[in-house]
Amino acid sequence: MNIKIKIIIYGLIGYTSFALAYGSEEEIYDSHQNTKIFNNIAIKVKTTGSKKIAEKYQIIISIVSTTINNHPKNFSEILRPVVQTIDKTLWTITSDQLPLTKEDCMKLDLDFQNKDSAYGYKYCLLNTDPEIIAFDDKNKKLYLSYGTTEIGTGGGPSLLFAADVNQRKIKFLNMVWDSDHGSLSPSGQYLVIYGSSRISVGDMETNKWINVNTPERIHSDGKKIVHRLSLKSWISDTRFTYIDAARYRETKSLINTKEITYDIAARTNIDKKIITSL
Repeated sequence: MNIKIKIIIYGLIGYTSFALAYGSEEEIYDSHQNTKIFNNIAIKVKTTGSKKIAEKYQIIISIVSTTINNHPKNFSEILRPVVQTIDKTLWTITSDQLPLTKEDCMKLDLDFQNKDSAYGYKYCLLNTDPEIIAFDDKNKKLYLSYGTTEIGTGGGPSLLFAADVNQRKIKFLNMVWDSDHGSLSPSGQYLVIYGSSRISVGDMETNKWINVNTPERIHSDGKKIVHRLSLKSWISDTRFTYIDAARYRETKSLINTKEITYDIAARTNIDKKIITSL
């Protein structure tokens, strides 16, 4: 067989294997459709309204089926042989379903200002763009984060909700910071929220929260050093490892990167090692 033909065939096999592996991941993110897929559940955030009307968002939860195209008709189908289709919509969540009134928001504002008088917040917004933080596939619970508005500059903390797909109920959990990312423990009992500089752990059975990295939160050494924190992996249902990358605030140059193991039950770091340093 011609060597060029062999290379093409092996290349196609490699690409096909890659596509199969990619399609079988536990979570697949489609940035074009703003959809996340967890096994056989698809979660899509859909924008409604117009430029004249404040945008509102729907979270559409559906069952999807996955099939493999064994007879691809073109090169594109060879690269992506896995086909996913929506079979049934289970639940559509809208902002008016969220269990939070204007009075609740005022109380949250006051509670937050009492804890940190340097910040003041208007009423929390219930129609802002929601973030899909995590999905508990075992217990069919979706965790969503909705932003608030800070007086003067925008931004602020987020409001975290748990949506039980089986019972069609939504519960308000907590006001959280830096809630771009979340990760559930293997059993689904603990939810770790992390972003640019904070890590918080919530017990989903009791809704009690603890802050993991209080000594190194946001800035240290007179605000000259910034810590960026991210969860690496779960070791067990009560232990996880996270990465702490410390940089100088002005120059952005790296000081060191630490790998830290945290024990939820003991509420302490049980291991810490530097993996990168100047």
